Amino acid sequence: MLETVAEKTGYPREMLGYTLEDIQDDPTLWRAIVHPDDRERVFEADAESNLGEGDSAFSMEYRMISKDGRIVWVQDEAT
Repeated sequence: MLETVAEKTGYPREMLGYTLEDIQDDPTLWRAIVHPDDRERVFEADAESNLGEGDSAFSMEYRMISKDGRIVWVQDEAT
């Protein structure tokens, strides 16, 4: 997920400090950097949207942990 976004926008590098290489080297990076307090609801919503049940669009605000340890709020949307 992050790899596609990184290639198109550069967002993880600009906002979170992760390079495309970081993302390619660790395909689980997105899951690892979602803030622990947000993981359950984010992963549940992501799984539901990937199953295509009901409204498969994904739109959620949650926190991520930047490479330098900052907490960054993101608005994540996918259709």
